[in-house]
Amino acid sequence: MFSIPSFLPERWLHRGVAAGVVYLATRAVGCRFDRSDRWLDITEVGGCEEGKIRCAKGLQRCENRRWRQIDDCAAKGLLCDENVGACTQCVPNSVTCRNGDVVACHPGGQSYDVYQVCDRQAG
Repeated sequence: MFSIPSFLPERWLHRGVAAGVVYLATRAVGCRFDRSDRWLDITEVGGCEEGKIRCAKGLQRCENRRWRQIDDCAAKGLLCDENVGACTQCVPNSVTCRNGDVVACHPGGQSYDVYQVCDRQAG
């Protein structure tokens, strides 16, 4: 004679909770914080192009097929500009706001002229 398996709800509930706990525990072990700058350390396949300049964690130059930092612009309070290949005061040939005034940056990016003084009381 065949026996009919009994389906007890509490037995399935315990199995489901246990399976859920095991699943979450295995997912938590494999989970970790992922740095947002993780891609900046990766060297391109075959290395980088010798002498090329980029801005990533500072001003970097390709030497011996690897990126090497040559200047830390942020530590100096400057901007990194890979087109100029240096740390600059401002983005070359741009007009922007600085300390509440409108400024025009010189082509080399090392200095700027105040284009318009803004009235701070008027907003």
